[in-house]
Amino acid sequence: MTNLSWPSQITAEVVTRAGWSPERKIDIQPWLDDLGSQGFSFSQYAIDVLTSFGGLRIPPQKIEGALYAGTEIEFDPMEVGDGMRERYVNIESRLGQRLSPLADCGGESSLLIAENGSILQDWSGGIRLLGKTFPDALDLAIRRHKWPVSVVEFGKDEE
Repeated sequence: MTNLSWPSQITAEVVTRAGWSPERKIDIQPWLDDLGSQGFSFSQYAIDVLTSFGGLRIPPQKIEGALYAGTEIEFDPMEVGDGMRERYVNIESRLGQRLSPLADCGGESSLLIAENGSILQDWSGGIRLLGKTFPDALDLAIRRHKWPVSVVEFGKDEE
């Protein structure tokens, strides 16, 4: 990804330790083919993020002042998208946005990229907005310095 600027030095250091660099690129075509055959589509932004971060694992970080516990982030869209299209079709209709699977967060939640570029977290209680951009969202997921914004609450928003 070009022109990627991290909101904090902490996040820049964490992603570098995990193996990321601005030049990093992997072949994600097998993921795109498999998930595409299941009905998922990927914006160019989602493709850029996965090409740069696919396969990386960021371990939970001990951050002083964090508001909640951290989890491992594994950038594997198959882990969160395989067999899940029906679930995400329902969520997409509620949000009015197409979603692409991005990462697993310790088996507790999934990260998704909306077609507008925002990063959402799918967890047992609903859908939360982590950030309007990938750098902002990853910064929040790593530092946990504020609470994500709830955009859909399961059970409350369902008709």
